[in-house]
Amino acid sequence: MKLSISLVQAAFEGAGEENLEKAVSLAGAADGDIVVLPELWSGASFETLENDALTRDEVEAAFSGASQGRAVLAGSVGEERGDGFYNTSFLLVDGEVAAEYSKLHLFFEGREAGRMEPGDSVVTADVGGVRAGLSICYDLRFPELYRGQLDGGAVLLLVPSAWPLRRLTHWNLLTRARAVENQCFVAACNRVGVAEDMEMAGHSCVVGPWGNLEAEAGERERVLDVDIDLGDVDTLRERFPVLRDRRPP
Repeated sequence: MKLSISLVQAAFEGAGEENLEKAVSLAGAADGDIVVLPELWSGASFETLENDALTRDEVEAAFSGASQGRAVLAGSVGEERGDGFYNTSFLLVDGEVAAEYSKLHLFFEGREAGRMEPGDSVVTADVGGVRAGLSICYDLRFPELYRGQLDGGAVLLLVPSAWPLRRLTHWNLLTRARAVENQCFVAACNRVGVAEDMEMAGHSCVVGPWGNLEAEAGERERVLDVDIDLGDVDTLRERFPVLRDRRPP
């Protein structure tokens, strides 16, 4: 099965309605079967993020048009729920929220862990017949999460991020590691610009199941369009059946 992915690598240095309008506009203009936005575009910093929080219904209404006839992973936003404040991704398909994922691993550096509650579920979702796993940024450092997605049938791992330039080497390593160890495609969309006084790394990428770099962006705003063939996952898993040899610890 072939599909096209659009990674919307952008800077979000404003707040509130300005960022929402930019996110919706960029998603609507992208061409892919699956469009992915970066992490926490709804606010420029944790100081303002709670003021710029969005609900599920608000995200669905905003991206309904952009997701008609395809899927939009609306990056992640600060989400106020009855029991706390979360870093949540919403996946829209044909105008409606089809899945949502709240970040399991909250980053200890900065204000995320102090201001937000962690999610409690591993999430995979059907996207036009493709099983995709949802995670966010710092989650990349925790391989057991992706084993859970693999066991849920994932062949494509979608990762919106706000990863800093000073740890670009880790970004390059971890996106490839998650692809290789799970024999999946990884589509990781990162921010550019400045957030929380840190320069973002960009370098959004799509990595194939053998660890091959299908495409990579630089450090400026752009939409990275990539065509992939998910048949490569089945082919590799048959020819190099490492997953068959998993054993319980």
